[in-house]
Amino acid sequence: MEIMSQAIAYGLPEKNKQIIQGGTKMQTIKFSVPLRIGVSKTKTVPMNMNWYRNAHYRTSNAAKIKFSDEINIPELDVPLAACKITFVFYYGSARRQDIDNSLSVIAKFTQDSLVAAKVILDDDYTIVRQVTGIYGGLDRKNPRCEVIVEELNVS
Repeated sequence: MEIMSQAIAYGLPEKNKQIIQGGTKMQTIKFSVPLRIGVSKTKTVPMNMNWYRNAHYRTSNAAKIKFSDEINIPELDVPLAACKITFVFYYGSARRQDIDNSLSVIAKFTQDSLVAAKVILDDDYTIVRQVTGIYGGLDRKNPRCEVIVEELNVS
């Protein structure tokens, strides 16, 4: 299966391990983001469209801030002029999941965090040229989404 071989070929790092490849080559940044966020002391919510569409704007904004605080994005000297972003999902249960449900919210929150971290100047189509969601497998002990940001040549 071609998509799975792509995910395996990335050699995804363990949770919160970051890799920056730079120099004269195109840069690649890898980091993990959570699939669930704690919105109170006792409640966690899934980062998906089913929750987001029903959440009060204050709750969704608080979740976005907490999401941004929980991820550790590597710093770059110069923002990327163009990139593609791949999201590889490792769910915590064998229950069937709709990747688009998770991708929509996680991609938005992640791209906003990338702008805040000055990895990219904006998250519009002139800079983020491609967004891909891939099912990476089942990981009951460490459900997460691995994010791979790859610089694109714009010449």
